[in-house]
Amino acid sequence: MSLQISLVCMLCGDMFSPAEAERRTGIKLSKGNEPGEIAAKGRYKGKPYPHGCAELREPGESLISLEKSQVVDILTANIDTFRGCGATNMWIDIAIGYNNQCNLELSPSFLTRVASLGIPVAITCYESDSEEM
Repeated sequence: MSLQISLVCMLCGDMFSPAEAERRTGIKLSKGNEPGEIAAKGRYKGKPYPHGCAELREPGESLISLEKSQVVDILTANIDTFRGCGATNMWIDIAIGYNNQCNLELSPSFLTRVASLGIPVAITCYESDSEEM
């Protein structure tokens, strides 16, 4: 049995500036938009985004284990800076791809680290089409 694990943190807020967050932390964010920026696609296409939003992603394709999450480390060190840049809505998305059966164990140390952030966590499990698992 193998798992593919990805972990992403969404950072959003009416006045959240991904560019300012990157400048202050030196951390590269993905899929960012500034509040008021004109959207090129999606539901706001041709209109200004009403908020700023970006993703903080794990480097690489898949985590070996949640214990090794660099996103949680980065959040722990920088959550106050992200809030200072306007991030008022933050959450962690964990996606688990599996073959045959999905058993996920969360260690007390991982749960303690994530709980200390004070943000929601969503977990999605899906059956993977990959034969390489």
